Amino acid sequence: MPLIDTVRAYLSEPEPTVSECRHCGTTVDPGVTRCPECDGEAIARYHVA
Repeated sequence: MPLIDTVRAYLSEPEPTVSECRHCGTTVDPGVTRCPECDGEAIARYHVA
């Protein structure tokens, strides 16, 4: 694969995101608004590079 194709593929991929409850630390699925473990509403989303 030519270098330009590799760079384009890298730049076009979405950044991975981790979502977790701020109260108990449980990892939750993207788009979840309430923690299934503690029913907390504060969900933190981190972009991982």
